[in-house]
Amino acid sequence: MNHNQLRQKVILEIKKINWIPYHGMNQIHTLVLNRPDWCISRQRIWGVPMPIFINKDTENIHPKNFQFIESIAKKIEIYGIQTWWDLNKKELLGSEKNDYKKIPDTLDVWFDSGATYDAILRKKWLILKKNPVDMYLEGFDQYRGWFMSSIVLSTAITGHRP
Repeated sequence: MNHNQLRQKVILEIKKINWIPYHGMNQIHTLVLNRPDWCISRQRIWGVPMPIFINKDTENIHPKNFQFIESIAKKIEIYGIQTWWDLNKKELLGSEKNDYKKIPDTLDVWFDSGATYDAILRKKWLILKKNPVDMYLEGFDQYRGWFMSSIVLSTAITGHRP
């Protein structure tokens, strides 16, 4: 589904929600309609870094990248998130260090929060065979954040609102 189809589908799903207060629907509708960024990553200093090494010539992800992620995660547990930004490529890539680049992308800070519908709630629904969510509760100042991420991800993955 391209981003224009996704945008229109999200708008249709927004209209199916019982909004309290009702004007919340107009606010998120406007945000989705005018949303300039239709990606899960951004080049920002805040957010969760995506520890990925890309081949400079082929643009393929390094074949051992999943192993690298595990190693990087262990370092982050000890030294904090800055570990990724300070990491010397040679430490993981050895002689391949000049063949690969670290991508600067980060996951939007709301991505992980917005993905909870899938990681927790939709999985629970599959087990229980019933809808696990009767209500989402979010402050009106957060439509751009958590719920926006939830409805976009849910619609992209399942075709429906979370």
